[in-house]
Amino acid sequence: MAERAQCKYFEACELLEDTRVGDDLYCVLHLPPGPAKDVQKFGQVVADYLAKGRSDFRWVYFPTESPSFQGRRFQEAVDFRGASFGGMLNLTDTTFDRGVFLGGPEFRNVDLSRARVRGPLRVEGRISNTLRLHQAVLENLAEVRVDDRIHVQAYAARFDGKLSVHAQVIGSLELQDASLRHGLSLRGRYESTPGVRFERARIEGDLDFRECDLDLHLAFNEAVFDPNSTLDLEGARVHGTFVLAGLPVIPRRFGSMEQGSIKPPVSRPLLARRDRESSRRRSGHFLAGL
Repeated sequence: MAERAQCKYFEACELLEDTRVGDDLYCVLHLPPGPAKDVQKFGQVVADYLAKGRSDFRWVYFPTESPSFQGRRFQEAVDFRGASFGGMLNLTDTTFDRGVFLGGPEFRNVDLSRARVRGPLRVEGRISNTLRLHQAVLENLAEVRVDDRIHVQAYAARFDGKLSVHAQVIGSLELQDASLRHGLSLRGRYESTPGVRFERARIEGDLDFRECDLDLHLAFNEAVFDPNSTLDLEGARVHGTFVLAGLPVIPRRFGSMEQGSIKPPVSRPLLARRDRESSRRRSGHFLAGL
């Protein structure tokens, strides 16, 4: 009997080949979709894989629309970069002791609601849909860097490390009731209505919106800022109304927008004079809590 060769992606799976496709050899995990993909065997191999503490799912072709690892605990770093599936990857109620890595050209929606991520969360590549983080606890950095459109839904999530969302287009960013312990870095074009959702969010650290193109109004309704928080809009374009009204704490310093200067709240007469001087240069409106 001929000795079996290694899978093409042996560096990830450490499995031997099951099927040859052209000149390439694949294990059942990495075999592309088709008649030769044995769904039952796939499930058995994944169960054995998990029982051995394995958590490298790079380049895996999942035969189900929405693969689920709900409620599991991963003690090693989990890597789904390059994995393929048609629907939503279910990682809800899951614990990641060493972090999780997501992304790739075929990567779709991911649900990490109520998950606990003790290591870094990194999303990279061409994810073009939704990253769901409702009520998740992220104890380390959370970095989203993609070349396409991204929707980030993080209602009541807790970010103990800095949150970064850098994308070509940000379709939505929902942070209602969230806690941001080390601020937020935002890059790209934001084109959703009603805008970034900060209702009742607790914000510490810096909000870095430099060079963003915000095709919306920017408001922080009921958000609670730490007294040392800052807001940097250097080079940003806000195409609607910028509102910091009615907040118990105003971020202590500002950058300046590309088409107008943003300054801390000042007395009403001085503010009126500055508004007259800069009205010709402004593309939006600034309403400060006075």
